[in-house]
Amino acid sequence: MAKPRFKTKLLIFAKNLLMFRSLFIVALFVILGLSTSNCKKNGTSAGNLQFSQDTILFDTVFTTLGNATRNIRIYNPDKNKIIIEEIELMGGASSPFSINVDGTSADYIENIHINGEDSLFLFAQVILDVNNQNLPMVVEDSIRFRTNGVDQYVHLIVWGQDAYFHVNEVVSGVWNNDKPHIIYGTAAVGYPGIDSNLNLTINSGTQVHFYNESSLIVYKSTLNIAGSPCGGEVVFQGTRLESFYDNLPGQYYGLGIIQGIDCTIDGLIMKNSAYGITVDSTNSTGYALTLTNSIVQQSEFYNLRGQRSGTMDVNNCIFSNAGIYSVWLGSGRDYRFQNVTVANHWSGTRQTPGFVLQNWEYTSSAIYIYPLDNAEFYNCSFTGNIDNEFIIDTLNGGTVNYGFFNCLLKNETPYGSGFTSCLWNMDPLFNDPSTYDFKYPINSPLSGNGTIFAPNLFAIDLDCKARTNPIDIGAYDDPQ
Repeated sequence: MAKPRFKTKLLIFAKNLLMFRSLFIVALFVILGLSTSNCKKNGTSAGNLQFSQDTILFDTVFTTLGNATRNIRIYNPDKNKIIIEEIELMGGASSPFSINVDGTSADYIENIHINGEDSLFLFAQVILDVNNQNLPMVVEDSIRFRTNGVDQYVHLIVWGQDAYFHVNEVVSGVWNNDKPHIIYGTAAVGYPGIDSNLNLTINSGTQVHFYNESSLIVYKSTLNIAGSPCGGEVVFQGTRLESFYDNLPGQYYGLGIIQGIDCTIDGLIMKNSAYGITVDSTNSTGYALTLTNSIVQQSEFYNLRGQRSGTMDVNNCIFSNAGIYSVWLGSGRDYRFQNVTVANHWSGTRQTPGFVLQNWEYTSSAIYIYPLDNAEFYNCSFTGNIDNEFIIDTLNGGTVNYGFFNCLLKNETPYGSGFTSCLWNMDPLFNDPSTYDFKYPINSPLSGNGTIFAPNLFAIDLDCKARTNPIDIGAYDDPQ
């Protein structure tokens, strides 16, 4: 087995970190010596500022009132006075924010003094045109403070549209579609370490926006996304609505289901996350996640990930474009995929396959093998823009039981046992993968080569058209 890909780099990084730490300590003593010398010479601190908080957050009320004021305290922790050389509102005159420091209101302020072990207040105000529907979901700016040649920043954030906001909170109940929902930080269905057994339902047509590095986590609880294809989809995306962000991956972390209890997702469109959907272990007697009629695309690392005995039933779905693996099923117990399209046409550099099935997982200290009790795939396609888009990687020591039926797969060397009526290394002839159009013409190998004997065959395809016999491979049934 090949050594884990990051181990060598991690060792080099650790050595460099130790060397850097030694150099840093030496430099720190030199700097402290110089600072002490300067303080003694002129009675002015050579240190920097401290702030009561590094982000000023204006919450939901201000999208209806239009303006509000918040304040923070700026501290001088040194015994000598400190001189703030510059305070600058980075957005300048065009910013919706304004600041007042020690009675002075301006976008740019110079030479503010704070006595030793003293502080002063900064007041920030925001004024929004609440009738401007073109505002982004989140409006941002920052304030720069320069002391002794060092810049420090305080961030300004205000909600730009009327919405429901979930700021680092535990959530449950029902999310309706009358206003968008914005997640800032983590929205958690369930309490870590506790059998919470909470339930969150997200209704059809709901728009959910994630701020940078935000996520929705389900822990020992149930998530029910009740969307519907062809008009009632629930959409997960970032908070930036400008066209530049339409296909920019990594705008937020994603959805994590940890020991989920019979979670169901129907009619979801999820785009531009970092980790897509992760299913980690299960508390269910059936599947931890049943995922149907959904699209997950353009994720920075994964679109769909199963790990540590996670269980999934996936039907009528598309997973397209991811920076590492589009679908990675590692150390899972039970997987069933039917009429699923996995198509990784990532535009950047990528050496990893679009689909991986394995029965082991590597951590920083050991390799763990989990039983792969049952993995069945019917009428699925696994293709993309590199030579090997389909990999099975298993180790001895645990149950390995899988079967692929009437699937289209791409690997330079086709596998042997475990594959029934499958097609290898044939171009699916998708209309245009660059625009996520994975429909195909009548002469595509996807057309008519599926099986009607899948255990849970949907009567309609992802385009809400009736499936006809012979069945096609993938999420769409009617050739275009």
